[in-house]
Parts: sequence; structure tokens; C-alpha cells
Amino acid sequence: MQRAISAVARSSLTRAARFNSTPAWVKPQYVELFKSNLDKLEYPEKAVGGEHLVFSKLMYQIAKAEGKEEKYLSDLQTLKQNAKQLSRTWRTSSNVAEDKEFQEMEPGVRFVLRWMQTSAQMERLEDVTKIFAIYVKAAKKTMVVPVTLAGLPETQQKNVDAAKKAAQTVLSTRFPDKKDWKLEFDYVVDPGIIDGWRLEVGSLVVEDMSAYLSTFEKAAGASAQVDYTAVPVAKPLATEWPLNAGVEMFSDWCDELTTYDMEEAKFGA
Repeated sequence: MQRAISAVARSSLTRAARFNSTPAWVKPQYVELFKSNLDKLEYPEKAVGGEHLVFSKLMYQIAKAEGKEEKYLSDLQTLKQNAKQLSRTWRTSSNVAEDKEFQEMEPGVRFVLRWMQTSAQMERLEDVTKIFAIYVKAAKKTMVVPVTLAGLPETQQKNVDAAKKAAQTVLSTRFPDKKDWKLEFDYVVDPGIIDGWRLEVGSLVVEDMSAYLSTFEKAAGASAQVDYTAVPVAKPLATEWPLNAGVEMFSDWCDELTTYDMEEAKFGA
């Protein structure tokens, strides 16, 4: 895959223009991996993505080299939770490499995030985190399955069980090479769902439509019981006008026409 980020953006991360001098926390292996051809390195899963994929690849290679894959993933998830407490412009106005708000994160995480900042790609942080999580879980033969429910999982046990069963079926039938993998479910609540569930296994989306069909059938049955021919005719109500309102409106309109005529006579059409 062609590298999406220009060589200028890559080299500028460790230049004096960005750091004044290379900080002590920037390990030599970070720079080596940063300058390498990441596409030729090994990954536990084939991920599909755009320009942001290169950041996920670098993040994974650094984390694997340090043996801290889970810690890196935890840092990214914590950052997502704490972002609400930061300023709205923190993605562009802050320095994730040096500001104190980010010092608890692993140096490798800050290194990649700083590259994203200098490349104006911080708006893709969630996508980068998602791909990185796929790599980390795939290395342990685990697939993360996002499941969307109408309410909290503890109140949706029937739908949770149905979703898990469907996910396992999809895994065994559509991904036979991963039949020995484990599934890890990530639940999301969407109040807009009437009932049922929606899940994503790999690139496949599976949705339970039974709740929608049931609601539609009930609505259709209720409408069939209404005799619209027996609905009484609505009686129109006359518009109430204040006394002489029509005369005043016509008078104002005539005054406006007179004004226009006077202006036309004075200044021309």
C-alpha cells in the first residue's frame, strides 16, 4: 500500500522544528520503525482502512516491540474517556507529546499521536484505535464484536443471547479459518432501536428485524380496524377579522402605491 503520509510529515516529527531537540523519551526503536516500510511487516489480521491505517500499524509495531499491546490499548481507551474533560480543540491546540495531561500514557502512544497531530489526522483517532484493537485482539485469536441494543445488556438478556448465538454462527460459517477464535462482545446502547439487536462480525453486519416487523404488523392491524368512511366531517371555522381590518389593509396598500408613484415621478423608473 502506498504510504499515505508524505515524507515531509514523517521526518518532521523528530526534527528540531517539532521538538527543538529529540526528547529523551523518544526511543531509537520508535524512529527506526517510523522510518521503516510498515506494509512489509507482519500483522495478525488484515485490516481495511484509509490513510489512518498507517498510524495503527506503527502503533502496533511499537507496542509489540515493547510487549505492551494491552497497555497501549488501555491508554487509547482512557484517552477517549478523558477527552470530554479537555478543551474542544485539544486535538489541534494541545501537544500530546509534552503536555502534562498526556504524560501518564506510554511514550510510544504519545509518539504516534504526535505524528497524527503534525499530519492533521487527529480526527481519525477513533478509527486508529479501532484498527489497533483489531490487531491486539487478533494476536490472541479474539474477535471483537460490537453489539447494539435498545437498552443496557442486563435488561436485554433475551436479545444478548440471540446476538451471541448469531455471531457464533456467522463466525463458523463465514470465517472458517477462525473457527477456533474467541468472540469478545462490546455492547452499545442505541435508544433509537425499538427492540432486537444489531452486530458486526468482521465486515459483516447482522441485524434482528423481528421487532421492526412485529411493530409494523401491529400498526397495520390497528389501522385496518379503523373505518375512515365513518369519520365525521370537520366543520370549517370562519376566520375572525377585527372590525374594519379589511378596510385598513386596503388603505395601507393604496398608500404604498402612492409612495411608489411619487418616487417614480421624482427619480424615474
